[in-house]
Amino acid sequence: MSVSNNTAHRGEGGAKGSSKLECRIEPDRTETQSSASRLSGPMRIHQAAKQNRSLRFNNLLNHITPEQLLQAYHHLNKRSAKGVDDEDWLSYGQQLFKRLACLHKRIHTMKYQPQPVKRIWIPKPNGQQRPIGITTVEDKIVQQAMVWIYKPFMK
Repeated sequence: MSVSNNTAHRGEGGAKGSSKLECRIEPDRTETQSSASRLSGPMRIHQAAKQNRSLRFNNLLNHITPEQLLQAYHHLNKRSAKGVDDEDWLSYGQQLFKRLACLHKRIHTMKYQPQPVKRIWIPKPNGQQRPIGITTVEDKIVQQAMVWIYKPFMK
């Protein structure tokens, strides 16, 4: 099965300079009987890290699944501010499964690039201002999925 997404991954009218992105989704591979009895990737990593504290991990992005990306999307604050792509939670949800499949592919092919952070200044009670950064919905999805990957290591 091959799905093509000819709209930009940031949605219609995305950030300036955004290019069209085409994603082809390969069919899911079936699992063998022996693979069902093994621990999941994150659990194997957690177990290895517990046994040998000197281990260093350099690519935990490989353990992000499309299901985690979907859970991360639904976990986000639906009323959060728009990032530099001017896209909110609801508009990102249009064609959600295609977008998440494309995002997953970009993550696993090392083509995912976080967008710039939108900086706004909010007033403090003393009259000064402080900066806050607002990330895009897509970046928030990836960040939330990474929190769930890292969480077992932080216990």
